[in-house]
Amino acid sequence: MGDWERAAALFEQTLTARVRVLGPYHADTLNTRNGLADAYHEAGDRDAAAALFEQTLVDCRRVLGRKHPLTRLVRANLTELNRIS
Repeated sequence: MGDWERAAALFEQTLTARVRVLGPYHADTLNTRNGLADAYHEAGDRDAAAALFEQTLVDCRRVLGRKHPLTRLVRANLTELNRIS
C-alpha cells in the first residue's frame, strides 16, 4: 500500500468518526470528505474522487453557502480533477 492509499484509509477512519460525533454535514466532516476525495485522486482512483468531490460540493453549497472558503476549495479541487482528466 502506497502513501496515498494509507492516507485514504486514515481519512476513511476519520470520516467515520466525524460523521458519528459531528454529523454528516458539519464543516469538519465536509472538510474530511474533501481530504478523502483528494487522497482518492492522488491514489489514482479518479472515479471515487470525482463522485466524492461532487457530492461534497453539493453539500457544502447547501450547508455553508457558495462563498464559504471550504465550498470554494472543493469546487477548485473538482475543477482541477476535471481539467487534468
